[in-house]
Amino acid sequence: MRTIAPERKVRSISFWIRIAACLGIGTTLLGIIGYQHLYRAQTSANQVSYETVTTANKQLRKLILPDSTEVWLNAKSKIRITQPFVAAGSRSVYLDEGEAYFKVKRDVSHPFYVVTGPLRTRVLGTQFNIRAYQPKKTYQVAVVSGSVAVDKIDATGAFAPMVKQMTKGEVFHVTSQNIATHARDQDTELMSAWRQGQLSYLKGVTLSDLAAEIGRKHDLQVAVERAELDKSTYTIRLKQASLDEQLRQLVVTTGITYRLNDKQLIIYPQNYH
Repeated sequence: MRTIAPERKVRSISFWIRIAACLGIGTTLLGIIGYQHLYRAQTSANQVSYETVTTANKQLRKLILPDSTEVWLNAKSKIRITQPFVAAGSRSVYLDEGEAYFKVKRDVSHPFYVVTGPLRTRVLGTQFNIRAYQPKKTYQVAVVSGSVAVDKIDATGAFAPMVKQMTKGEVFHVTSQNIATHARDQDTELMSAWRQGQLSYLKGVTLSDLAAEIGRKHDLQVAVERAELDKSTYTIRLKQASLDEQLRQLVVTTGITYRLNDKQLIIYPQNYH
C-alpha cells in the first residue's frame, strides 16, 4: 500500500511546480504515511540552481513542469529540475534516484533531457519510464510512445550515443555489471502501470531487487542473507496487496523463506542453510 501525496504548489524563483494527487491505492488508506521533503538548492550566481522533489517509501507523486510536461515519481525517488527550466535551448531534469514516468510536452526548439548517473535520455515529445534505483549501477528506459535516444557521459563531460533511437515497445537496460541490452516488442505500458496504482511489473531483476521493492512499498528495512546464493533473475507482476500477500507471492516465485520482526524483514534464498 503506497501513499499518494496531496496536491501542493511550491513557489520557485522562476516557476510553479504543481503537485497533483493521483488515485488512491487500497481500501485501507486512511491518510498520508511518510513524508515528502521538497526544497530548493541554491548555488552561486554563476552556477545552475535546482528545484528538488523527493518521495518517501510508500509514496507516489505527480508533478507538472512549467512546459506542461507531466512527471510521476515512484516511492523513494529524487528528481532535480534546473532553474530556469528552459535554458540554453533545452529542458533538463536529473533523476538522481528511483523511478519516474515522463509524459513530455513536445517542443522541437527545446529538447528534453533526463540525466541519470552517467546516462542521458534525450527526447522531443514522448512518454517513457526510467527506473534507476541505483543510478550509478543500473538503468532502464522503456518507451511507451514517441522516441528517445540514450547517451553516455564520459569523464570529460562529453556525450557519446549508446542508442541512437528507441520507439514504442523498446526497452534499454544497463545492469550493475555494465552489460547493456536492447529489447523490442515489450509491454512497456505494463512496466509503467505502477503510476496508476495497479502493480509493479519487474523484469529480469535479482532477489535483492525484489527485496528492495518490498521495502519501498511497505516502509521496511530489508536484508537478504547471502544474496550471492541466488544467481537467478526474475520477472514478476508484484500485485498491490498487503505485505503478507506479497511475501507469499515471493515464496512461490523464488522459493525464499523469511523472518519478519516489526519493521525489519530478513529474506533467505532458497539454497540458504
